[in-house]
Amino acid sequence: MAVLASSTSVPVPVAVSFTPSAKFQIKKLSAHFRHQILSKCSITAQSGEPNKAKLELGTVKKRLWDAVPKPVKQFQWKKAENTLFERLLLLGKKALKWSLVTFFIFSSLSDVVFSISTNQELMIPFGLLVGCLLSDFSRETLNQLLPVTEGQGQGQDQERQLLSISCFFVLVKFVSACFAVKQRVFLLHVGNGGLLQALWPVMQVIENDKSSEENSNSTSNQNAT
Repeated sequence: MAVLASSTSVPVPVAVSFTPSAKFQIKKLSAHFRHQILSKCSITAQSGEPNKAKLELGTVKKRLWDAVPKPVKQFQWKKAENTLFERLLLLGKKALKWSLVTFFIFSSLSDVVFSISTNQELMIPFGLLVGCLLSDFSRETLNQLLPVTEGQGQGQDQERQLLSISCFFVLVKFVSACFAVKQRVFLLHVGNGGLLQALWPVMQVIENDKSSEENSNSTSNQNAT
């Protein structure tokens, strides 16, 4: 009996081969996934940075507040701020008063000289009269439109009205430069009359403030002695 040697065929592994287009797509997908992962990591890092900075700022603020002495913590800063603001307003109001009075004195003298040099002396009394009447009329109009509140703020409201009227007549004097000589002289003295009528009570208030300050200083010196 003849033995036939049967040869078994062993399968040979075939190497996996990709086309160039498939390789390019795989590289593209891997680069896309890598970009997404990096962007997510950067977003999480950036979102964590503000929280970390806030925590650090809060810690520093707490340490600084703990290092501040107790008298500084207990000091009434809001009251001091309000007091400083009131003092600055009072100082600005005084500066405005004195500047208006000084402007009235020097400008009225120069306006009289200008009127005499241009032979317009008759305009001086007429302009002053019109200015005084306009000042009284504007004051009454302001009292009707913006009535003065009775009480502690009554004097301040009246003084504010007088200062606003004075600023209006200062503007009239500046606007007079746009007119001819005759109209200019008339408007200059209208402004002088309005300033005189409005600043007269203000000057009385300044004198009263001076007298009250002198009385308070004298009483304080007597108490000290």
